[in-house]
Formats: sequence, structure tokens, C-alpha cells
Amino acid sequence: MEYSIEQLKPFVFGLPWFGVEDYKLQRFPTSSLPRLPEPVRHLATHPAGGVIRFKARAKLIALEIDRPKEVLMAGFSQVGQYGIDIYRDGQWTAVLPTRDGYQHIWHQADESLEHEYALYLPTYAPLDLRTIILEADYPGVPEDGPAALPPAPYKARGRVVVYGSSITQGAFASRPGLAYPARLGRAIGAEVVNLGVAGAGKGEHEVSNLLAQIPNACMYIMDWGANMADPKEAPLIRERYPYMIKVIRARYPRVPIIFVMSQSFIMDAQQPTWKEAIGIIRDAIRANYDADKDAGNPCALVDAREFIGPGDMDCTVDGAHCNDLGFDRYVQALLPVVQQFIQKQKKE
Repeated sequence: MEYSIEQLKPFVFGLPWFGVEDYKLQRFPTSSLPRLPEPVRHLATHPAGGVIRFKARAKLIALEIDRPKEVLMAGFSQVGQYGIDIYRDGQWTAVLPTRDGYQHIWHQADESLEHEYALYLPTYAPLDLRTIILEADYPGVPEDGPAALPPAPYKARGRVVVYGSSITQGAFASRPGLAYPARLGRAIGAEVVNLGVAGAGKGEHEVSNLLAQIPNACMYIMDWGANMADPKEAPLIRERYPYMIKVIRARYPRVPIIFVMSQSFIMDAQQPTWKEAIGIIRDAIRANYDADKDAGNPCALVDAREFIGPGDMDCTVDGAHCNDLGFDRYVQALLPVVQQFIQKQKKE
């Protein structure tokens, strides 16, 4: 059976504006893009964190796509940057590399049983998905092919929204499904909205307003401090961070917010201006956490220096961006905190 991009709306998760104004696989609404800085506009077209989920009994899953040409990031694999990662019944089963231009790609599936599939979209490349086609040969299969059925509901109520840096977006993960927001989503059974904006997520007011507008948010994870490490920009965080928390609290007064203190970077020891700027950022993060906590709001502080600390750069590819080991450390540190809030929400 063939499904057009418009027919996929019930199966697309992690992209809250998909199907609202249009059917583009992007992370901010089209109407907002003219008001955003150019780097944010560009990175918003990368569907990092977007997942297509469905159940099907099929022997072939084919995708008709067109991927605009994107520069391969130095040190990043084509699979990690451009791949479509396929999980079956919660377990990784394949990755489909994409190339620039129009193409058909496919995955040989198991038609002996009905399975639930999750297709993680590229972290660092735009993607124009035209159709998904399901094929099968088992007795009794409908003439036009097997149908895509709704996936199992998420265990967690609502969306976990992660706003952050290139690390959040998934830079240098070996596959899209291994970026830490994707792994957290699978671990807790939640829809995750990945709004990591590599180097460009600077807490602009328009972006803060969009974060607060996301429907059915159940948690926010704030991991964007490193984006402000330019010494000329670092002081801006003292105004932008409180504004972001203010507008989110106006919409979601009792939704947990996890404040992530920026990890250690190789530049902390090598560049005095960086060290001074990142110090301003870390102080601002702690101040905003303290203010939110003192107000009696549900929140937590996770200091990433506790799991990616000085002299511990083997979990990075370049002294800053995580490799898969680094992403695992983010998951192991964040997961207990996230689970605690999720369990508390279930009891309320």
C-alpha cells in the first residue's frame, strides 16, 4: 500500500508542527521561519528527532525521497548525518543511507508477523519524503498491499521537549537513533521533540515563544548553554534564559524542567576567553535553576561536568561533541531524573 506524505500525519512523531500548516519534515512552523535568524531557519529544516512509527506486516518498506544537497560535516559519517535509522519492535534492525537528489530506498522486512517500526529521520540534512510503500506476499494480503496501522501509544503522557546545542541535535552520533534524545525516548516510552540547534540555539525570544507553544509538553530539558560561548554573546544568557523559563512557566506552570549545566570542553583549559564565557553561562544556568526551585516549581539540575569532565575527552570526537560513548553518558545521567518525574506524573 502506498502512503503519501499527507497520509502519514498519524504516524509522524517528534515534529509537533507537521501537518499543521503544511507537511514539511521540519522542526519549526513555516510561518515562524522569517522571524528566526538564518542559521536557525536552516537547521530547522533538519528533521532531527522526527520518527515515523507504524505497525505493519510487510516484506518490503520502500521510501520515495528527495534530499537536498547538504555539506558533510568534518568527522561525521554519512550514516550518522544522512541516514534513516530503522527500529523493529524497539530493537535496531537497519539503517538506510541517503544521498543528495531524488531516489528510492528500501528495507527488506519480516512479513511472517506484524511488527512495529520506528524510522528515525536524518539529524543533519533536510528530507523531502514523497511516499512510503509497503509490500507483502503472505496469503490474504490485500490487493493494494499491507496497511500501516497505528503504533502502540507512548507510555509517557505528553511530549518531552529538549532544547539544546549540536550535541542535542545529534552531531557525531554514529546513527540517528543513537543521539541522546532518541535514546531517552525509547528508554521511557515517550515522544521526544529534539530542538537541538547546532551553535545557533541562543535562546532568542521568538524561539522561546515557540517552545512554550508546543502542545501537550510534559517535560523540558534545557541544554543550550554551549551555544552562547562566544565571549561577546555570553552575557546575553542572563536575560534570555529567564525569559525562556518565564514563557514556558506561563503555559506549563507544573511541567518539570531539567536544567543541564554545560559539560567540560577541551577549550576550558586551552582558551581563557572561552573559560570566562562558559563560566558566565554555567552561573546563569544555576541561577535560573535556583530561582525555579525557590518558586516551588518541579525542576532538577544535572551538571554534565560530572560525566564529561576535565581530562575525560575520550567520550568526544573533538573535545566538545560526543561520540556514542559520550551520548551514553548523557543518557545514563539524565534517565533517572527523567524517570522520576515521569513516574510522579503518572501518579498525579
